Amino acid sequence: MTIIIIIGIVIAAFWLLSRNTKNDSHQDVVNQGFDAREDIKRMEKATRKQWWGIASQAIHDDDEEYKLNSNKSNIYKLPKTIDLSLYVPPSFDNKKIQKLVEWAKSKKSENGNQNLLNIFKEYSQEANEVMYPRFEVIPPDLTFNLDVEAQTKGGFFCEDFQVYGFEINQFTTRPELHFDCEDLVMLLSSPELFDWIKYYLTFPTVYSSDCDDLWQSWEADEGSVTWYLEDDYSEFTPIKGEASEYFEDEPMVEYNFPIKIKMNGDISYEEEIFIINDQEFTFLKNEKDHLVILLMASYNSSLLDSIVSISKN
Repeated sequence: MTIIIIIGIVIAAFWLLSRNTKNDSHQDVVNQGFDAREDIKRMEKATRKQWWGIASQAIHDDDEEYKLNSNKSNIYKLPKTIDLSLYVPPSFDNKKIQKLVEWAKSKKSENGNQNLLNIFKEYSQEANEVMYPRFEVIPPDLTFNLDVEAQTKGGFFCEDFQVYGFEINQFTTRPELHFDCEDLVMLLSSPELFDWIKYYLTFPTVYSSDCDDLWQSWEADEGSVTWYLEDDYSEFTPIKGEASEYFEDEPMVEYNFPIKIKMNGDISYEEEIFIINDQEFTFLKNEKDHLVILLMASYNSSLLDSIVSISKN
């Protein structure tokens, strides 16, 4: 009986205490509930910051604070693949060759001691004397204005959330490059079909530099960098701050890998020295068609034979 009385007293005291403090504690309870929700948000935020290198936590559409801003008006378009099958080497006929020969009569070397027609005649004479006569054209190094788009091969936005993206670096570079005669013919005749990416990948050690970047050492202007989301290729625009502050490269990422290179302007070869059978020649812009035939003759024996045959007349 005594135990029951004690329990009753404790319950009554607790009820009186709760009643007296109900009004005072109501606001505290509300605040505690608010703090609890904030704690949950902070925990979610901390979780999203964790990156395990394989996947990312989903970002909820109704989570405005951490929702990714995506500029749908700026969608990155992948460069079109160049269809090299469309390339047709320049054609030549007797009429073009005849014009070349007439022009060659007055086309003198830089020192004025030789003209192209005499070089063809000397080649013809040499052809009768040796098994392998020489007609050699050595092009100069030429400077090009190239607009480049280079891409990081992977990365993710790691501030408050994880989602894959990539960055596009756009800049202009002016390398001095050397082409063999066949590549230069293609470049002069069909510059829109020239595969600069393939050329870069095929000759990665031609150009030297102190730059640590894998993508070459060509001097370039500062250019611009834009960040995109991988899911829809839309531009990433953060709620606040700069996009670069949110982007983190993946380990072993391949930096600035060129995905698009386009020549800006014409090929400048005026006043550049071409060596033809040890003689120096320069060519004007309006002599491009003749220059192309000369370059082709250095590796096309049937064309060379046609030139030599007509030059004898």
